[in-house]
Amino acid sequence: MIDNTEILKLLSKLSDEQKDVLIDFLRQLQMPQETVNSQ
Repeated sequence: MIDNTEILKLLSKLSDEQKDVLIDFLRQLQMPQETVNSQ
């Protein structure tokens, strides 16, 4: 498991566009399973 400081270091290297994509991806991961299964 990566600790938070390593994650922050990686994030600081990303462009704003890459951050947006990553945030979008994380939001999808955190969505309730029901919405994922219904697709």
